[in-house]
Amino acid sequence: MKNLIFTSIITIITLLLGDFLYTKKKGSYNISFFEKGCIKNSYDVGYEYIPKKTCRYKRVIKNSVEYDNKFKTNNAGFVSSYDYDIKKGRKKRAAVLGYSMAEGNYIKENWPSVATKLSSNRIEFYNFARAGYFNLNLFALYEKNVKKYEYDVLMLPKIGATENQFMVFEQRDDGVYDGLFINIPQSKEIYEKSFKNSLSKMYEHFDTKKTVSFERLFFIINKNLRKAKTNINKLVSNEPAFDYESEFRVLNNLLDYPEDFNNIYGRRNVLIYLHMISDALKRNAKVVFYQDPTKGVPPDKAAKDQTHKLYSWLKEKWPYSFYYFDGNEVFKSKSIVDTKDYFFKYDGHWNQSGADLFAEGILSMVKDIRFNN
Repeated sequence: MKNLIFTSIITIITLLLGDFLYTKKKGSYNISFFEKGCIKNSYDVGYEYIPKKTCRYKRVIKNSVEYDNKFKTNNAGFVSSYDYDIKKGRKKRAAVLGYSMAEGNYIKENWPSVATKLSSNRIEFYNFARAGYFNLNLFALYEKNVKKYEYDVLMLPKIGATENQFMVFEQRDDGVYDGLFINIPQSKEIYEKSFKNSLSKMYEHFDTKKTVSFERLFFIINKNLRKAKTNINKLVSNEPAFDYESEFRVLNNLLDYPEDFNNIYGRRNVLIYLHMISDALKRNAKVVFYQDPTKGVPPDKAAKDQTHKLYSWLKEKWPYSFYYFDGNEVFKSKSIVDTKDYFFKYDGHWNQSGADLFAEGILSMVKDIRFNN
């Protein structure tokens, strides 16, 4: 037993020092962080932005500031240049769920806001996207936020691969960290107990491009400690999980989906998407699946995402209710050299030019939707 403990300690120390020495040799580091006062704990949806705030988000890659952006949250606590109303008027409204590319807290204006402006405000794109979210987060967000809004179009991103992960932020006086939770916490007490960590520390880097070696070493150690803590929580946690499937309300004629969908997406993921789709169909709303382009992949060679299989099955059932927008299509007119100009140098996200181009394409598709069918 003592030998096992000793070996484990030596292994951990070796990994930490190896990580540190490699980083020091390369002379670079990667880090992302928010300015204080932007995010609040939310055990029921994962994390939330504080409404009506001007926030700052910074991403450093290889010692280079990839972006350092100020963004505003609206009255509902989402990244948007305009406030949201529950009731909609005569304008058409699209409710957008998604991840970091749609949220766009790292650029001047995200694509839903750009698309709204390009439509001369005739179509409202309500952006409910949140970076880092998993399928369970989307389900929780839809139930808590999106569902209470009136909309004509529900826009859904690709189906993520994870079934039981729930993305959270833990917020303390010394900063904000992201982490994983297995299933949605059943209470605020369980959430706070699982993410209490007195060893954590967050350094502010808004006005510097480099850190001293001690800070970098501390950051690496702390990062690995948090990863180890998360994995330990997964192994030793005996908290009962929610019976999520009892919360899924799926139309009966959607439950006859092909059995291989469970293998492709995971049964829970299928039910999460069918739950949201069922609510959209009850409203007589249209559903749009959208696919983001991938940096480094030539648009003319990019394959359809796996989510296209689910779309095809639904389209056959309801020909006028389902649509698919492949973001690669709008980049096909660009050469591979030009395409690189629409993404950041190191980061995998598109820049403002990429978001603008995507907005033009998806707006054109929404304009062609036959809402009377």
